[in-house]
Amino acid sequence: MIDGFTVYRKGQASMELGERIKVIRVSLGETMEQFGARFNTSKGTVNNWEKGRNAPNKANLKKIADLSDNPREFISLYLTQI
Repeated sequence: MIDGFTVYRKGQASMELGERIKVIRVSLGETMEQFGARFNTSKGTVNNWEKGRNAPNKANLKKIADLSDNPREFISLYLTQI
């Protein structure tokens, strides 16, 4: 738990989250490299997010939520308030 939120940990990321991240990235017309640059991370990290191998940290999840069509829904699905 971080700041009252449960955050997906490495190895616990859901494929659904990865699919959602990919939809957001593709809707922005960005490559994995371009999307990763938004978060100061690599193309490989974005690939791991999209494949469900790991999840973005809390700060990056919030940034991704802001890029989505419905930030509140995104946060409620992937950052569960305790």
